[in-house]
Amino acid sequence: TGQFTTAKLEKGVIAVIGKYTLTREKYKIIKEYMQEKYNVKLDPDQEKEFMEYLINRKLMSMEAREAGYAERNDVKIKYEWDFDEIVSHEFYKDNIEKKSKVTVPEAINYYNKNKGDFVEIKAQHILIKNRDLANNVYKRIVRGESFDDLAKKYSEDEATKASGGNLGYFTKGVMIKEFEDAAFSLGKDQVSEPVKTTYGYHIIKVLDKRQISFDESRDKIINMIQNKKLKSNFDSTIKQLKTKY
Repeated sequence: TGQFTTAKLEKGVIAVIGKYTLTREKYKIIKEYMQEKYNVKLDPDQEKEFMEYLINRKLMSMEAREAGYAERNDVKIKYEWDFDEIVSHEFYKDNIEKKSKVTVPEAINYYNKNKGDFVEIKAQHILIKNRDLANNVYKRIVRGESFDDLAKKYSEDEATKASGGNLGYFTKGVMIKEFEDAAFSLGKDQVSEPVKTTYGYHIIKVLDKRQISFDESRDKIINMIQNKKLKSNFDSTIKQLKTKY
């Protein structure tokens, strides 16, 4: 009785909203798209809320179309922008992302060629701003005085002096370049001459030095190579498209 009658949904159909049929296939694509877009995973309760949101959105969009919103110039421009975003993202996945995958043999090859970059050291340092004083303290260390005691007395690095200048373990790419170059050139238990950086003069002692294994570095290497590949493939693709268009 009335305009609408309740009918049993056909197989594979979740909802019928006016002339729009929401099938399981459509819902799956929409759900996966939204989860990817917002980097979320919907639990069953959230999925119920999402279904309600989806239906409400469809109801309002139908009413909006009937009221002429789809003919508005600003809406058309926004629609074109959103559509371009979706279609360009699919193009990116197929033509750039898929071509930038990194294999384990590639990662192993990179590791073997760059083993020197996968070293971890534990070091302590004494930071002194005056060059002459730094040279004097260095000579005292060479003569056998305690590095820890001299660090506690003379170091101007307030964060580490109380612990004898202990910096803990670190890898390449963490410290300032001049400091890093000097520290990683030392062997275990070796002490550097004063090294000048923007902070002053550092006397560095390496307490431990070890090679980081491939298994420990694997994810980091794969991500690094992939990022380089992505950038290279993206840049070359855009260059071709600029020439074409």
